[in-house]
Amino acid sequence: MYPEGLGCRVVGRILGFSNVAILNWIRFFGEIAKNKIKKSTSAFFRH
Repeated sequence: MYPEGLGCRVVGRILGFSNVAILNWIRFFGEIAKNKIKKSTSAFFRH
């Protein structure tokens, strides 16, 4: 929902969580995605 343009508050209201919790989730999963990208690109350049 957030990538579709809805703000953290709206997503929080729809899901029944606080906007702070939604922002924490976005940050958490953003870090996971960033780490996966780093691993895949470093493996690509090693070969």
